[in-house]
Amino acid sequence: MMKKFVKMILVACMPVLLVACASGKVSTTNPMASKKEINTFGLSTVDFDYAAKSALDEFMMSPWLAKKEGRWLVQIGNVRNETVQEVDTKRLTQRMVSYMTKTGKFAFSSVGGSLADSNVKEYRQLEKSDMYDQETGGKGKVVKPDLSMIGEISQTTNISADRSKQQLEYEFRLRVTDLSSGIILFDSLVPIDKRGSNKNFAW
Repeated sequence: MMKKFVKMILVACMPVLLVACASGKVSTTNPMASKKEINTFGLSTVDFDYAAKSALDEFMMSPWLAKKEGRWLVQIGNVRNETVQEVDTKRLTQRMVSYMTKTGKFAFSSVGGSLADSNVKEYRQLEKSDMYDQETGGKGKVVKPDLSMIGEISQTTNISADRSKQQLEYEFRLRVTDLSSGIILFDSLVPIDKRGSNKNFAW
């Protein structure tokens, strides 16, 4: 009877024990996170949202943006992943493009860069076909982009002296270059730090 009672107590307590073992929280400096404590050292959707918005809000305040009438045509380059994790950098690119197009000040080129669309090149091949009315084509009408945007995500890991805690310091970099002159017009770093137990890992 006693053994059965002890077994019942252990079964009842098991969920509590599991929760306690899995309760190691990770704090973040990302102010967009719904809670200051999360469950992963890895990069999440809210981190990409914050990084894109922070960098582009600063970019929009650049005084030279007002020098051009109409929209700027932008070619997006690659976002390099310099972390030790598998990061889908397209998630950051998609957020930047979406955020910028909504302002009405920017359009994006799909001729080259990371947004290159094979349909554009295929369309150009129609100029060689007798099947199509060449007067409806767009020969020579591809517009050269004004700006180039590239990015980078880097990571530094620091361990506390007693090796019980770790802090992952992420940096999201955005650089904008004037393609006609080669001059860098904008360069920013958006940091996001995450701190928690050294027993948890993001990879």
